[in-house]
Amino acid sequence: MKRSLRKSVAQFEKILGKRRTRKELILAFYFKRPIATDVVVILFLLSVNVSIQKHFDIVFWFTLDSLSSVLNECISSSMSLGGFVLAAMAIVASIKQDVPVVKSGQAKSPKEYFFNTPGYTLLMKGFTGACIVYSLSFLYFSVVRSFAESVHLTTLFYLTFFGLILSLTTLMRCIWLIQATINLAGNLPKEGGEEPNDLPLED
Repeated sequence: MKRSLRKSVAQFEKILGKRRTRKELILAFYFKRPIATDVVVILFLLSVNVSIQKHFDIVFWFTLDSLSSVLNECISSSMSLGGFVLAAMAIVASIKQDVPVVKSGQAKSPKEYFFNTPGYTLLMKGFTGACIVYSLSFLYFSVVRSFAESVHLTTLFYLTFFGLILSLTTLMRCIWLIQATINLAGNLPKEGGEEPNDLPLED
C-alpha cells in the first residue's frame, strides 16, 4: 500500500515538474478527474446519511411537494449557472485574443503571464466541464421532476440529493478557478524567479 502511494506521489511530482505540497497534489488529482471525484464524494455522503438513519434512528422527513419544489429550483438554477459559466468563458476567450504569445518568463504583465501558462488551459477545461455538467443537470432534474410522482419518496430524495451536490461541487470548482486566476495578478514572477503555483499544472 505504501509502495503504491509513493509511486502515485512520484507520478504527480513528474507531472507537476517539481515537488509540491500535499494540498497541491490533491488539487492536481482533483482537477484531472473532477466529475469522478465529485461522484465518489456524493456516494460517500449518501452512505453517511444511510448510516445515520440505520444506527442512530434519525430520519429526515420530507414530502413530495417539498422535493418537487427543490427540483424546480434546481432546474432553473442549472440554466442560470450554465449561462454564467458560458458568459465567463466568452469573456476570457475575448481577452485572450488581445494577448501576444510569449514565454511565461518573458511576460510583462500578469495577463500575459496567465494566458501563456497551463493555467489558462486548466481554466477553460474547468469551465467547459462545468457547462457540460449544468447542461446534463438540467436534463437530469427535468427527467426526475417528470417522474417525481411515480417513484418512492426516499428514492426521489436520493436522486435529488445526487444532482444537487454535483451542481454545488461544480460551482465551487468554478469559483476556486476564478479566485486562483485573480490571485495571479499579485503573483507575477520576477525575472529568473519561481513561477506562482496558484493553479495546479497539468500533464
